Amino acid sequence: MSIKKIKLYPTVKVRTAHPECILVFDPSRDLFYEFNSSGSELFLYIYKNNSSKQIIDKLVKSYEMTEKEAEKNLGNFLDKLIKLGIAFEA
Repeated sequence: MSIKKIKLYPTVKVRTAHPECILVFDPSRDLFYEFNSSGSELFLYIYKNNSSKQIIDKLVKSYEMTEKEAEKNLGNFLDKLIKLGIAFEA
């Protein structure tokens, strides 16, 4: 599975399609956080200066996912960012 390359628009905060989740971009550290309604952190994705392989490795290690699950999660997340207008395909 090949992961699409994206570029981010400068966005600070956006509500996701799921009403209980909010997506926050921290431009100072190039991090994306997704929080649920209880405020607990669901995902942390690091984009700038990281290859998709590094991100997938981090997901596998941090969230005990298989590599295939991590690829799927990352792909879905990138699609969500594009649909939300926070990113565009590079």
